[in-house]
Amino acid sequence: MYFNQVKFGCRLRNLRKQRRMTQEALAGSLNISIDHLSKIEHGKRGVSIDLLLDISEALDVSLDYLLKGTIHTSLQMKDLIGRMQELHDQMAAIYENPF
Repeated sequence: MYFNQVKFGCRLRNLRKQRRMTQEALAGSLNISIDHLSKIEHGKRGVSIDLLLDISEALDVSLDYLLKGTIHTSLQMKDLIGRMQELHDQMAAIYENPF
């Protein structure tokens, strides 16, 4: 596996647009120029780790998604979802057979 700078830029641009942010607004919050952001979004420029962390925070997205385009649910969340499903099933059984 390798880092694809162009795909990273596309994800960044799509996230920015989903959050209804202009390049000007995001660049301002990241303290970089609009030209710099544009080059990143087009895959023509890389990002430092510090800038990557700032982007993640500004767009409220995981580093995993920014870097690889994958979404992972934490083990705690998977466990909670499993327990909720069990409770739902138990409640459905009680509803179907109240006595």
